[in-house]
Amino acid sequence: PQDANLDLVYTDATVFNHTLTAAPQVTRILPAALRAAHERPGPARVGLPVDLQREEVAGAKTTGKPDYLTRQPAPDARDLDAALHLLRTAARPVILAGRGARPARQAVLALAEQLDAPVLCTLPGLGAVPGEHAHYCGVIGEAGTQAAADVLGAADVALVVGSTWWQPAFVPRGLKVIQVDSRRAHLGMTFPVEVALPGTAEAVLGALRDGLRAQERPGWRAFWVRARAGWHEELRRADAAAEGHGEGVHPAALMTTLAGVLDPEAVICVDTGQHTYWF
Repeated sequence: PQDANLDLVYTDATVFNHTLTAAPQVTRILPAALRAAHERPGPARVGLPVDLQREEVAGAKTTGKPDYLTRQPAPDARDLDAALHLLRTAARPVILAGRGARPARQAVLALAEQLDAPVLCTLPGLGAVPGEHAHYCGVIGEAGTQAAADVLGAADVALVVGSTWWQPAFVPRGLKVIQVDSRRAHLGMTFPVEVALPGTAEAVLGALRDGLRAQERPGWRAFWVRARAGWHEELRRADAAAEGHGEGVHPAALMTTLAGVLDPEAVICVDTGQHTYWF
């Protein structure tokens, strides 16, 4: 309705929410709204009442691209050293790759191999690393793999790359978290972190690799390799069961068939529901 208080209506759905009450406010409010939309996930709303839409703003000037759009964040040297110390001394490190890790796939895998550590994905980050890679143990969460749950549950240090998605029920007490994100506002936003490293995944992971030597953790490797093997055995049994399935199409058979014919980089669009997790 026209008489609704739109500031209240949009409060919980926006990262910035303001209705202009005077035309000159636009030169201050609009840049603030744009910055909020850039730094935080979600829409920014600026209400423009009809009686202001034809007003002119005296002295208003166009500006160039703001520096926060071009400036690349970088971690402080002390924070980088703190992260390196955690990774060097970790007994059971794990890498959790989110959606923001996708452009840095090779850097994630190279660091995993250097650390002798497993890689998990968040649900939004599914596909950030190849499912067939020897270090990949699946997705963490209610719709994830038992291997991922077992691995994260036993870890002592987690390197979270490009993710704010968090599943507290799967996080062990005492886990030390290093978070990498290109947006400073995301650091520590949804979970507590030991060390926050602002910057692109590619750049920060490269810096971490430069500060580390190749490490071997035979006991930890044996644990996550066994967990991964159990997951793949479960998939094999599902495929075998699907072959003898009578009426209809068994989900495992569908996934196996698609996996054999789709391009590895194919993008699949699905509606909501349990089938979303099959992919």
